[in-house]
Amino acid sequence: KMGHVMEEAIAIYGNNTFFVFKPIPLWNYSLIQIQALYIAAEEGLFFEMLDHQFARQRPKKGISLKDLKSIAKNIGMDGDRMADRIRNDDYRTYIMQEHRKAKDAGVKSAPTLVINGRTTASKSRTLECIGEFLAD
Repeated sequence: KMGHVMEEAIAIYGNNTFFVFKPIPLWNYSLIQIQALYIAAEEGLFFEMLDHQFARQRPKKGISLKDLKSIAKNIGMDGDRMADRIRNDDYRTYIMQEHRKAKDAGVKSAPTLVINGRTTASKSRTLECIGEFLAD
């Protein structure tokens, strides 16, 4: 749900705001998925990887390395190279540091929307509310 709202917000406010998508692992199984996102971002394919991950997600189970390799190939990446980098823990230290920062900031669920340093309530994650927050 949040993805569609953010796509609309970016289309409307993107020229006047700065949006950052920060994947934070809240569960152990999401770590390799986030590593794949950072590796895909190096090739300008962050959102393509994200969209494919959402399409294949299985609640409370995550996505296997095999499936991540398949996604990588589908979006034009070298799936074997990406898998090797995940096995070598690329980005792991950085991701865990960001996890600690998010936890210290009170992030407990995904997605969490922060606008100008303020965490928004889930009921405020509408296009209209986002517009009001951005106007402040």
